[in-house]
Amino acid sequence: MKSRKWSGIHVFMFCLLISATAAMAGPATQEVERSKVCMLQDEVEPKAGTPYEFEGKTYYLCCPMCANTFKKEPEKYSKAHDPVSGQVVDKATAPVLGYKDKAYFFASDESRAAFA
Repeated sequence: MKSRKWSGIHVFMFCLLISATAAMAGPATQEVERSKVCMLQDEVEPKAGTPYEFEGKTYYLCCPMCANTFKKEPEKYSKAHDPVSGQVVDKATAPVLGYKDKAYFFASDESRAAFA
């Protein structure tokens, strides 16, 4: 059986592949601007959403369809469950973190840090 040696080009291509894979993975979690979270779909959006006031707090929605749905049941869509503690939180004031374009809301900064 023949033994193959790695040429310089093979080593270079292997390193390039590893670097590209790491770059595509991106950060595990990311800080997000609250205004760039659709608070109906809990998704991170590329641009700021339309603000909607409910009970003196501001919620952001990405499109007119989400705004109409939110307005019909604001009590339902203004809340989320902290994925670490399970506590119910208000999306307008809870710490928020993005992961793979999804937004997660937390009861505290400590809970958010534990998730990250």
